[in-house]
Amino acid sequence: MWTVGKAYGIRDKLFAKPEAKILILRRFGQRLGEISEEDAQKEGFKNKEEFMKAWAEIYGKTDENEVVIVYEFKLVGTTPTFIL
Repeated sequence: MWTVGKAYGIRDKLFAKPEAKILILRRFGQRLGEISEEDAQKEGFKNKEEFMKAWAEIYGKTDENEVVIVYEFKLVGTTPTFIL
């Protein structure tokens, strides 16, 4: 569980060095069926239908009444990549 107001390093592989930092702005519960088109686009999908399809593929089901935890965050720094 992440803490609101705290910054975290993020990485693309489990044991890699963090490549960027994000600041957690908000944490809240939301019913899966309440996701908006805008929310789906923030998640990187074209629309809500595409998001729900991906959700079902990942979690095996789509229960629109299920409450999920949503984190809002912003990018606060990146780590430059150097090639030697």
